[in-house]
Amino acid sequence: MADGELPRAVAAGSNGQLVRAPRAAIIAAALVALFIYALYGVREVPARAVALIGGSGNGVARWGGIVATYEPPAGTAPELSGDDPNVAIRRDGDHYVVELARVTESDAPDVIARLSAGGGLEFREAIDGHALRQLKNLGLAHEPPRHGEPTIEPLLELDQWRPEEGLQTHTDFYLYAHDRSAIERALADAQRQGWSPPAGTQIAYEQITPSPELRDQRIAWRTYLVSTTVALDGSDVANATGSYDPNTNRPIVMLEFTKKGGRTFGDLTARIQGHKLATMLGGVIKSAPVINGPIRGGRASITMGGSDPVAMEHERNVLVDVLKAGSLPLGGLLHDGRWVAPAQASRVALAHVLVALFAGALAFLAAFGVIRISRPERARAVLLVADANRPRLGGRITWTAFALVVYAVGTYLTVPGINEVELNHIVAKGRSHLDVTSFSVFALGVMPLLTAFVSVEILASIVPRWRRLRDTLRGRRKLELAVTIIAILLCCVQAYFVVKYMDSLSRGGVEIFDSKMRWPAMFTIAAGPMLLAVLASQITYRGLGNGYAVLLVFAWLWRTPWWDLPELPASELLRVGATILLAATISYALVAWRVASPGRVAVPLPSASVAPLQDGGGVLTLIGTLSALGVALPFDWLDAFQSIKKSLAIGITVLVVFTAIWAFAFVRPGRRRAELAAAGFEPTDREQWTRSVLISAAALSALFALALLPPMRIARALADPALVLIATATIADLVAEWRARRKTELVAVWQLHDPLLVDAAGSRLALAGIPHFIQATRMRTLLWIFGSYVPMTVYVPKAHAEAAHANMKTWLDAA
Repeated sequence: MADGELPRAVAAGSNGQLVRAPRAAIIAAALVALFIYALYGVREVPARAVALIGGSGNGVARWGGIVATYEPPAGTAPELSGDDPNVAIRRDGDHYVVELARVTESDAPDVIARLSAGGGLEFREAIDGHALRQLKNLGLAHEPPRHGEPTIEPLLELDQWRPEEGLQTHTDFYLYAHDRSAIERALADAQRQGWSPPAGTQIAYEQITPSPELRDQRIAWRTYLVSTTVALDGSDVANATGSYDPNTNRPIVMLEFTKKGGRTFGDLTARIQGHKLATMLGGVIKSAPVINGPIRGGRASITMGGSDPVAMEHERNVLVDVLKAGSLPLGGLLHDGRWVAPAQASRVALAHVLVALFAGALAFLAAFGVIRISRPERARAVLLVADANRPRLGGRITWTAFALVVYAVGTYLTVPGINEVELNHIVAKGRSHLDVTSFSVFALGVMPLLTAFVSVEILASIVPRWRRLRDTLRGRRKLELAVTIIAILLCCVQAYFVVKYMDSLSRGGVEIFDSKMRWPAMFTIAAGPMLLAVLASQITYRGLGNGYAVLLVFAWLWRTPWWDLPELPASELLRVGATILLAATISYALVAWRVASPGRVAVPLPSASVAPLQDGGGVLTLIGTLSALGVALPFDWLDAFQSIKKSLAIGITVLVVFTAIWAFAFVRPGRRRAELAAAGFEPTDREQWTRSVLISAAALSALFALALLPPMRIARALADPALVLIATATIADLVAEWRARRKTELVAVWQLHDPLLVDAAGSRLALAGIPHFIQATRMRTLLWIFGSYVPMTVYVPKAHAEAAHANMKTWLDAA
């Protein structure tokens, strides 16, 4: 191509190449098959898939477990079927063969011993132990020692509590000793002297294990008076799973009662409100929490006691396995118990491959169908003509890198007045320097700036007199002034509350923040976003890419817990890699395609922006929050929120609805008619809009589904669908700008703020013989009217700057 010559002029709606459905569908199938294979490398292959190739989908044959012979007590018979696929009971003459799957070889001996002894789960009402005060009068229990007095056990201790809802204070007396036999001897002596527990009650014991910090302490025992009536037992439990307490990280057992057990548990907790409920395992009390109100919903949890994490996890796993056999009547005899190793590894491996291939086939059909119906095309930018002396990009790359280094260093710098030594004590151990970001000069980040941008843009779209300011240089300067004022106010207000929070921190009287430095700290925190605004402008005008977009993506990568990667097993690493690859591929296809129609302006994708992803995730978060707060909802939303399948159904339904809503707001038929007509384009029509909604909803739903699957912290951080989309668009824009700037020296002549005008602007410049490049078009498409901080800047060679500026001004002024 000769110097100064332009490529073929852009014709309305025909400057791209249609996406080939078979090729795109094959790529989608391969990536989905890889992802599903990686997913089931750490998850369980579905039982149905194993059963289809002649294997055992569940049970001991697949998972290993315990096989034992059970002889029930006379006149009773265990249930031969149930909802738990890990429990199988079959008749063998007068006996029954019991199979408990998923029991590990290390847990098997304790599970067999617990089942043989009949020491399962029991819930009993705890009775206030006033009767134990009589042991003091008999000289068999003693008050806690005072200063320097010797300790004589057992001690008579006092426990008081005041339940919520303003109920009366309760007082409970109990015996305490480091040797359980000392308590038992005292009780035996008391009974010989005529004392006995109140009618309908019995003595139960709880083992008290000191925390690891108290190394000089010993294990102790305390008594409870509990009802002789067992309110619920293991047969009332429909399902039990092991988990961890989100607040203390202690191992817990999550219980789901049967319908009958759930009603009984709810009625029991309503009746004993204000009192304690004892949870007993093997005849020993594990916990006795105060019941502050009725517990409905058929769920409860048991926290494991002790101080050894390994022992607590072992006890939890044993309890879960024992509860699987909760339907076995007590009093029977369990013998010949043994552990059996799994024997179907080859069939499971084959099913693993077949599931991945089946998922890939479904992905092929889905992608092929969506692409054939929506008929997207690849966007083709007008190429710039290369100068004889190509510009050097080293300076721009250096400016970009310098700005990012300044941001990274700023996350290490704490504000004036912070006691960094004491701050390290409140930062979780084992985490990185990024934990102190809340106390750094960039504590507020760029959010005040983005909030100001969005607020002004929304006002400009609502107020008729301000609406025309969005598309002119002079108008944008007025809006940017308003953004600056609002951003400064927001920074000052937020800085004030951050300093108030820091001022409230203390650890045992040691000051974390020096209150005398309040004003310097406020100034530093408020100035942080302003410094980031300067860095963003330097990247935009002296570096590569839009500054705000580059900072957002860099902050995301900088905060990602990369230190978790070496700790992941190979199967988890494969899944993280497959998740990122699939999410990035979907994101790139989405931002690189558009929906065109002859004679009409092309619709960039996603036509609904990134907003539906936030809407779908926001609804799930709202459901979980309301359920956790105990707000009454129309049906069991908490169960739906905790199930991935139901969460997908709810989230994707919301996402699809909002995709249509946002797409109508941004690219509805007829929008921007005047500006497009002045450039020789027709606006979008209903058929084109429908196609754009279809492919946008399909791609966004796929990203949303990926975001719900990875449980690991590194995977969650990297697979956030909105951030993956933004990062992919930013990187694609950076590559496009790097290619453009390699060819010639560019200057900015105009800013566009509506992705629907990109084709029209490019067409006018091309027909006028002006080579050009439009910056950040992909990133801006993700944000639409809510991303005014990422304008699409029109760049042209310096020799064409005056003509290009006049062309844009004439076009938009006339429109």
